[in-house]
Amino acid sequence: MPPESDIDGMVKYFWGRVSGEVGFANEEEWDRWSEEITPHFENPTIDASVALAEFVQWFDPEPLMELLEGRYEDFERVKKRLPERLRFFAYFVLSSEVYLSKAYRRLGEADFQALGFKKRPNYEMLREFIYERIERKRFKAFFDRMVKELRAHLQVAGIPFGLRISQDATDMPSLKHDPEANYNDYYKEYGYKADVTIDLDHETLPLDYCFTGINESEERNLIPTLKNLATRGIHPKEHKVDGGYPSFKNIAYSESHSTHLIYCVQNGWVEKPEINEATVKKRYQRYHMRSDFRVVASLEFMLLYLQKRGEHELVGNFYRNATMSLEGDLLKSHQDSYKERSVKMEGFYGTAKCHTTLGRRPPRRGKDAMRFILDLSMLAFVFAAVIRVQNGVFTGLGNLGHFG
Repeated sequence: MPPESDIDGMVKYFWGRVSGEVGFANEEEWDRWSEEITPHFENPTIDASVALAEFVQWFDPEPLMELLEGRYEDFERVKKRLPERLRFFAYFVLSSEVYLSKAYRRLGEADFQALGFKKRPNYEMLREFIYERIERKRFKAFFDRMVKELRAHLQVAGIPFGLRISQDATDMPSLKHDPEANYNDYYKEYGYKADVTIDLDHETLPLDYCFTGINESEERNLIPTLKNLATRGIHPKEHKVDGGYPSFKNIAYSESHSTHLIYCVQNGWVEKPEINEATVKKRYQRYHMRSDFRVVASLEFMLLYLQKRGEHELVGNFYRNATMSLEGDLLKSHQDSYKERSVKMEGFYGTAKCHTTLGRRPPRRGKDAMRFILDLSMLAFVFAAVIRVQNGVFTGLGNLGHFG
């Protein structure tokens, strides 16, 4: 058998060579030097801005690959070239540019290499990838997938996500003479509306959004929002909304699905004490011939059962009565909780209009162009958040104001 190696002697010899040839006195100095030259993720903050390309280079696009499988006939062959293209997509949505060509021209050779390209790619290839492979109409699907990825990381870290939410709409002024835009007396302008739901514990994080006409009621967006969130494993405990949302149908759906709807009591609402637990039990008995009827059922089960049977006014009134009957400390607590909604929603929209495409002039007239503006804006928030959590940062996730 060969003699055992003198490990200590080999290490001493190695460091002797390093010391003599490179100038390091010991292993500790080598480690410090290695630490300095090894690239590290830098989180852009108010104290230290980071170039956007340097930030985006840390994005792991693997979660988005599943959305591209059906877009190529030879996916297995081309997928190795997709990560850098997806990083460019992330750069585009974070750049606040509405024209892809402008985002492309902002990047130099070194920037493209940081994103993973061997050399500066052809513009047409990137245009085809984003507008024909990803497709504008599928931007919302990419947003949904990024929210799902964000939830997975925060869940592993034990950080609450999507438990307390708020929903509100804001105006999106159109270009002059837009034939598809309508005029709204409240906003005193022609345009459209964005209806966005945010996480109150991460106030610059949108969880869902939809694009609507400027005169369409926000009321119709609440239930689809809760259903969309549920498909991504998000089940809010609190949902704070203004007076445009709490219809009987919305109250009934939210409360009977374990999401407490917090809203301000509106002028003209009348409490109906005759709608109480006894009323609920009596109405429930009407369904005693159905196969899914339970002889022994809790109040919560009966309310959910009736809501599913379309008894929205009865169920909504029952829950609304509870809110309208609050008084004393309970009423003050409810009012204080409600105030959080306006502060954080206004802060979110302020950030969106200052640092994303939501505050930019649309590239053309029409609904599609305005929806494109909204898609890019919402994608910017979730891309920034996912890049952070992928690299171990769990605070200030949707911060967009500190890219150099």
